[in-house]
Amino acid sequence: MKAHLVIRAQWAAWVLTGLLLFALISPAAAEGDAPGLEAVAIRSADHATYSRVVFDFRRHMPYEAVVAGETLEVRFARPVDVDFGRLAASPLAAIGNPSATLEDGATVIRFDVPAEARLRHFRDGTKIVLDALGSGHRAADALLPEEIAQLAALSEAVLIQSQAPAPDTAEAEPPAAAEPASDQAEQPEPAEHAEDAAPVEPEAEAPEPAPVAETSEPAPAPAGKLAFTAKDEHGVATLSFAWDKLVSAAIFQRAGYLWIVFEEPAAIDARLITDLPGDRFRSAALISHPRALVLHSLLRPGQFVDAARDGTTWHVTVADSPAPPGKPLAITRQPAGDGTIRLFLPIDEVGGRFALTDPAAGDRLVVVTVPGAAGFASKREFQEFTILATAQGVAVAPKADSVLVERFPEGVAINGAGGLALSENIPGDRMNGAYGGPRRYFDFAAWGRAEDGPYSEIKNDLLYALSMAPADGRNPARWDLARFYLAHGLAGDALGVLSLMAEDDASLETNPDFLAIRGVANFRLRRFESARSDLDSPALESEPDIYLWRTAVAQALGDSESALAHYRRADGALTAYNETERVPFQFAAAEAALAMDRLDIVKRELDYLDGYDLPLADISRINYLKGALERAHDKRSAALAHFDQAAESASRRTAAKSEYARVTYRLEADEIAAEDAIDRLERLRFAWRGDAFELELLDRLGRLYVDKGDYRAGLYTLRQAASNFPKSATTRNIASTMAEIFSTLFLAGEAEKLPAVQALALYYDFRELTPLGADGDAMIRRLSDRLVSVDLLDKAAELLDHQVSFRLEGAAQAQIASKLAMVYLMDGKPEQAITTLRATRHGGLTADVSRQRLLVEARALIELARYEEAEVLLEDELSEDAELLRADLYWGSKDWPRVAAHSAERLDGRWQDEAPLSVNERRQLIRHAIALSLMDDRTGLADLRGKFFVAMRDGQLGNAFDLITADEVQSADKLTRLAESIASVDRLQSFMAAYREEFSTASQLISQTN
Repeated sequence: MKAHLVIRAQWAAWVLTGLLLFALISPAAAEGDAPGLEAVAIRSADHATYSRVVFDFRRHMPYEAVVAGETLEVRFARPVDVDFGRLAASPLAAIGNPSATLEDGATVIRFDVPAEARLRHFRDGTKIVLDALGSGHRAADALLPEEIAQLAALSEAVLIQSQAPAPDTAEAEPPAAAEPASDQAEQPEPAEHAEDAAPVEPEAEAPEPAPVAETSEPAPAPAGKLAFTAKDEHGVATLSFAWDKLVSAAIFQRAGYLWIVFEEPAAIDARLITDLPGDRFRSAALISHPRALVLHSLLRPGQFVDAARDGTTWHVTVADSPAPPGKPLAITRQPAGDGTIRLFLPIDEVGGRFALTDPAAGDRLVVVTVPGAAGFASKREFQEFTILATAQGVAVAPKADSVLVERFPEGVAINGAGGLALSENIPGDRMNGAYGGPRRYFDFAAWGRAEDGPYSEIKNDLLYALSMAPADGRNPARWDLARFYLAHGLAGDALGVLSLMAEDDASLETNPDFLAIRGVANFRLRRFESARSDLDSPALESEPDIYLWRTAVAQALGDSESALAHYRRADGALTAYNETERVPFQFAAAEAALAMDRLDIVKRELDYLDGYDLPLADISRINYLKGALERAHDKRSAALAHFDQAAESASRRTAAKSEYARVTYRLEADEIAAEDAIDRLERLRFAWRGDAFELELLDRLGRLYVDKGDYRAGLYTLRQAASNFPKSATTRNIASTMAEIFSTLFLAGEAEKLPAVQALALYYDFRELTPLGADGDAMIRRLSDRLVSVDLLDKAAELLDHQVSFRLEGAAQAQIASKLAMVYLMDGKPEQAITTLRATRHGGLTADVSRQRLLVEARALIELARYEEAEVLLEDELSEDAELLRADLYWGSKDWPRVAAHSAERLDGRWQDEAPLSVNERRQLIRHAIALSLMDDRTGLADLRGKFFVAMRDGQLGNAFDLITADEVQSADKLTRLAESIASVDRLQSFMAAYREEFSTASQLISQTN
């Protein structure tokens, strides 16, 4: 107790100093009382391989724990009132001599530990657990998961006895009704059999837990026969336990471990357990028990467990996505026989009760198996115990030795000596006094006020009350009216009233009740995005039935993964709804499970729905789901039969979905042609709109159009799907598909099979699909080449100009600008060609690209009759292309001597070659002859005729050559007209062909550069 007194004295001095300082700042504040010390309960115990100390805080406490030498030091972030109790007087094997000090406002606790001790520490809720491991063990953070499991299995007993004596049979009570009709109401008689009224085990009192030693006798021979199989496929691992009779089970997760408990013992080949398929199971072992089969397995993080029974076979699935328990259990409050309060879990049929020790945590669990589908979707914390989340059955982790878990024919009771201390933070159900059960945000029966009179009278009363309310105080009356409208299915009217409320009071936009009601109104009006925005408010996180509405909204938006996760978190909220109210949520869960290929969940929800008295529209919906289930199991005839029945539904949505399923199923089997499928699906486009079904339909229809080669219809349909559902996860896949189709068209060359105008129109209609980077640039260049080939020069220039102006920079921009300038030249726009080239100059170009840009600019200058500039530009160029440009330059400037001299130089000796003359050579000869005629060089003409007459006689421009070089002297006027005529033809044909050749050369050069 010395350490306890020391820390109290330090705390008092610290508080007094703080109060004096506070009084100097605010005299009024000094009148308040000093805050009390934060008390913490400490528990301690020795185990087989470690010593444990548990600090049981009432709220979250930040902490740090380290071992230095022979000292274990724990630092808590706040001052704490510590009472070490028996730990100070009776040290543990590996932890002792506790002390506590206050350092800088934090509490530091130190223990003596052996030099070889290793520390393992973790947080369990608000508790902080410290373990000093014995010699030869590593710290927890240095252990592999398999090693942790092995260590834990060795450190604890398999079975623990209850610390409470078995209650007298006469005192044990069966469950009472939640709300007796009167104080004198007759209570049910006690159970007839002691095994039903009293705890199943132990048979005798045991004041302290008595773990079974590791060398205990082997369990008796199993009575039941069990075939075990395991598989991991389609993203789900499945463990199947095929019993020869009906066996109840409890299946749950705790601290990363999977527990599977059956009420019958059985033998399983240990090799199958230790070699489970896939990577979801880190380790697995059977825990010995004389009356049960218990499997304990460490799972990979992020795994979710589900369970379902098919006849006498149990299937346990482990997957990356959660699934709800088959029938969420509720918790009710009941009076016990001694006047105290106990909690009761109503269950139609109860199996066995088993007390076990958790080898990983070192504490005890009480597990009750259940034969039918039932479990808790989320953990429930009470002061004296925790009810764990389960996929099947009931699992309770007592925090106090006095907690007693009893089973009765009608359910499971949880009690304690002197009654239970129910925490204030466990909300009571508004109905029937249930504790820990669902809290209904939406009591439509009460809001509808049907018992108060006819609809019209109640509506008039509410409107009258609203009219009489003061202008600044109308929202309470509006609130009653909005809920009244919503309860009677008038979501639009309700939303209108809610909008007026929000206009008067902006703070309602963060009010959870307001957001919940508005979210449901938006959902019923099919405004799903708005509904999700309202219902996803963090202020509603703690309300179980909100998750039911989130399930319905998410599934309407096509987000099946979120829908299933919400449905699991809804916990036991369904138990607060009647069958009629449950149906929409169970349908949403079944459809989400179908989309996620969780067929076990689909079957389970259908089994429940089959037991309801449903209208014909819902029966048709069940038929559709059954057809989808049969289709998944490849039962073709049964699937089509269900779809045929559902397609006759009066519900447009169910009929449309069933027709869609029939069409796609038969299309996949090649029973109908794609054209027929497209025609039938087109008729469904307006049968049902606005939710995930429309998105799926448009997606499938668009892909069918593309497969048939109708790219415009396909891309248009896919774009409509993406536009209508911009936030759906499916839309991302659709956008990716559209980009792939566009790439196939304009990058892989598929569009070249289309007429050029059609290809251009297709590009412009969906140009937003053009990717950034090199692929997008290549698409544009490829299309522009196609357009040039069919003389759509202005359209080709538009494409390239957009690329130069908005998509490219630097050297890449300069390269494409050269190509654009060529298009301008071919389109008779040399001025724009020069402007483009000079606006995109760049110093980092290769020699080939620079030379090409120079030649294009020279050509543009020649076209503009700016011959001197062109000649200067070509001054240092000696290439063949430059020589051709010089010939054009001399010809355009009418410098006949230079035309003749340049032609003679270019054709020197060519007359001796028997090879046919090329088009360029014939053009040069005609130019040469005209130049000589205009210079009146008859000798030169005679020489030229003598050398080339035979070669020119039968080819292009042959007649013109004969006329010009004949002995007859032509007049200057006639020669000028002939020259102009020939030049005109030359420009329209030969020159254009040269430009196109240059264009093609530049295109190849740019492609190679990229």
